[in-house]
Amino acid sequence: MTGTGKCPECANSLLGSPEEPHNIFIQNKEFSITTHHLTYPSVELVVAIGQAATIIENS
Repeated sequence: MTGTGKCPECANSLLGSPEEPHNIFIQNKEFSITTHHLTYPSVELVVAIGQAATIIENS
């Protein structure tokens, strides 16, 4: 599936669900209660971005 942007392994590691506690802010930004239109990051992605930000701030 190279080049299609629909790699299931990538999606599983990068995307989370609205029910995860760290996504409460994004969930509150939804304009529909019944349908989710926004993209929710996984815990792993949030941690990785936080670590990257820390490295950048400390360099």
